[in-house]
Amino acid sequence: MTIDSQGNKVYHIGAMLGNVYTAHPKEIIHGIYCAASRYNVNLDFFLGTQSNSFYKGLAGAASSLFFDYQFNTVYDFSKFCGLDALIISYGTLCIYLSDPAKDDFLNRFSDIPRVVLEERAYGDNTTYIISDNYNGMAAVVEHLITVHNCRHLLHISGPGNNTDANERKKAFKDTLEKFRIPYSEDLVLEGDYTQYIDREVALFLKKHPDADAICAANDDMAVSACRAIRALGKVPGVDIAVTGYDNAGVSMSSNPMITTVEQNGYEMGFAAFEEAMRLCEGREPKQIVLDSAPLFRESCGCKNKGCLEQYTSATG
Repeated sequence: MTIDSQGNKVYHIGAMLGNVYTAHPKEIIHGIYCAASRYNVNLDFFLGTQSNSFYKGLAGAASSLFFDYQFNTVYDFSKFCGLDALIISYGTLCIYLSDPAKDDFLNRFSDIPRVVLEERAYGDNTTYIISDNYNGMAAVVEHLITVHNCRHLLHISGPGNNTDANERKKAFKDTLEKFRIPYSEDLVLEGDYTQYIDREVALFLKKHPDADAICAANDDMAVSACRAIRALGKVPGVDIAVTGYDNAGVSMSSNPMITTVEQNGYEMGFAAFEEAMRLCEGREPKQIVLDSAPLFRESCGCKNKGCLEQYTSATG
């Protein structure tokens, strides 16, 4: 904290994000920036990437290359900045780390008041903000079953050590079982939250030729699934329903537009900054779960209002 020429406190807040070439972190950044513009603050972003997926998918480099450790050293610079509070987008930073490594990572910043996103984190100086992942995904899966009569559903999960991914996967499993549709781990492909999994999805579909729906754990992977479906000579939203999660900008620009779940990254980022300011002012930390709501579009087969009315009637 510094004092400006008028004698006002000027807080110094940092924000850590990874996977910054994907949609959700970009929206979080936008929300943080817009919230910060309302205050007289110093704001630093510490941006890393999960570069293995980036280079493999975008640049075509060999999958054995692994440069994450080089990119992610940027996070340690936050320790030298005299921050008054720190926003940690935990889901985007740590999705490839084991649970002990994730705990070690968070503990490195335990002495700074912090707002943790996409993870339930606790502490006297810690606020967390997470989406209602379970109910959001369950609503989409139930829609596919009750409205579109899907019975051969597949799931593209996020990385296995990611809380958002695990909650969405559990919702997929539980909803299938609710409607007495057999579930097995064979119905799940573990993805990496990027758009660069076309080949993996194509192989997954060849293994499950009777699939009538793919529920992806985010919109980027849903877009990749749509490309893979077309490459196999089928039509997404007609031959195979596709759904995502996040309501990222890519979900609206995709053809077909992606049925998804509203997890507003901008709203999350904006709220994160507001909560960071509260911590700077010495207020109590909070535990915040943001509402999620399904948005039905062409990729699941919904083409008009009547379909949505049918869904409302079917679910009461």
